Amino acid sequence: MSDHQRLANDPSPPELGLSAPTSGPDAVCITCADQADVAEVVEVVDAHTVRARSAAGLQAVDTTLLADVCVGDRVLVHAGTAISDLPASDDPEGTP
Repeated sequence: MSDHQRLANDPSPPELGLSAPTSGPDAVCITCADQADVAEVVEVVDAHTVRARSAAGLQAVDTTLLADVCVGDRVLVHAGTAISDLPASDDPEGTP
């Protein structure tokens, strides 16, 4: 049997060493490897969108997952979505 025939008959894909766990304690986001940025809200655009400044610059951020978000709030942004609000920081180095 050729490799092509064997793979065609095998319901499980070959292990390429590129997979990451998507559940459990070691899970990571397969899209961005868990990259999240702290951002400061600089403008409320509408009920579910703000413009926020992070180290990467200004970006539109979906705030659907959070309660009220106001200018000056600090949020954790993952894949363009605010996933958590952050407490105010007394440390000026901690502000984006």
